[in-house]
Amino acid sequence: ELNDYDDSDDIVELPSNVKYYRTTDVQILGEPKEFYDSYQVGNILYRVVQVEGPIHITEASRRVAQFWCMNKAGAKIVNKITSKIKYSENLILKNDFIWKASMTTPKVRIPSPDDKARIIDLIAKEEIAEAVCLVIENAFSLTTEDAITQTARLFGFSRTGETVRERIGSIISVLQRKKRLEKLPNGQLQIPKVNHCKRCGHMYEIYNGFYRCPECDTYCGDCGHFVKEEDEECQHCGTNFNDD
Repeated sequence: ELNDYDDSDDIVELPSNVKYYRTTDVQILGEPKEFYDSYQVGNILYRVVQVEGPIHITEASRRVAQFWCMNKAGAKIVNKITSKIKYSENLILKNDFIWKASMTTPKVRIPSPDDKARIIDLIAKEEIAEAVCLVIENAFSLTTEDAITQTARLFGFSRTGETVRERIGSIISVLQRKKRLEKLPNGQLQIPKVNHCKRCGHMYEIYNGFYRCPECDTYCGDCGHFVKEEDEECQHCGTNFNDD
């Protein structure tokens, strides 16, 4: 029997949009030959994505395979995982990363003090984008070079090699095109200062670093992330909206 996922040991001193990366606890369910016929593969995949998502499909495949005593995931295993995603209502595959269907904005996951940095190509670009905005917001403004370096350090890279530099740099360029970052006359990058909602004209309020319109937006009052009207709790911080 599988134990329920419990995040009670997550470090709470970190900002609400940052957490230590944790891997899925593996419980052996059978031998390698039993993997392909097991009805539990889909459940294990969801468990892995619940703990580690967004997670690259090759890494997720390898993690699921470990439940059947396999440390590598070849094409056949990846294909089986892909088929499970295709028929799942709770998981989606986006740019080779598996997400929970309900997730819109990922938290920034950093290595705990005793862990190594993840391979940069195994970190979703959306997560890197959130990290870039975080370091720039904390510093008020940064040069592109400093933003790359500080983002790399946040993810645990002691050195900013070419691969790391190119991946973070390309994401910064996308953030600029999408107007999530703006370049000042002095060459520094900053988060654009927006004061009014373009839809209704009301003054934005700031919740946990997010600009939100109190008239047009539906969001969690604790963490600031968007939610749906029918949601009973926040998918990001767990706040129960039915509590008095």
